[in-house]
Amino acid sequence: MARPLRSAAAFLVAALPALGWAQAPAPPGRTDGPEGSEVGQGGYRRAPGPGAFQLSFDAGGAITSEGPGYPLHDRPYFLGADLAWSPDDWLLLELTGAYDFDLERTLVLVGPRLRTPASPFSLSAGVKGGVMHWNGRSRFGLSPQVGAELEASDRFVLGLHYALDVPVEQDTTVTHRIFLGLGVRL
Repeated sequence: MARPLRSAAAFLVAALPALGWAQAPAPPGRTDGPEGSEVGQGGYRRAPGPGAFQLSFDAGGAITSEGPGYPLHDRPYFLGADLAWSPDDWLLLELTGAYDFDLERTLVLVGPRLRTPASPFSLSAGVKGGVMHWNGRSRFGLSPQVGAELEASDRFVLGLHYALDVPVEQDTTVTHRIFLGLGVRL
């Protein structure tokens, strides 16, 4: 009985160096540091953390409310662009420029937007204020906004948003904007 145990022990002693040589070396870029230090080394996605910028292009419908009802006009659409800075995962500070073809109105708005820090799908809400220029006059206006975003990849974000443009004056022409956005993280 001692002979088979001796043979098995001799086999294990002979196999240990071979197992050590057969072990694959660590892949390049691997770190054995603290958690999160692997980011950017090929192991994890780089999340858009604090300090990230995003440039978005928006297009959609702009329905104007003039008195009772919401009549559609000849050109109920708009185009726009946003530049956003994210000091934290849940906060965006945005600068928006848009052109409403129906009213021939230019919007330049700035303000915060709060979002859920979920990935790849997140919800957001915010309010922007700024200049609304049409009919040769500039007016101050507010634009509350809600939306949903989907991270298509590490760099691209798709969004569906609703914004209500309200000029702050007595004779207001309120516009409802429903739009799709394509964002690129810089």
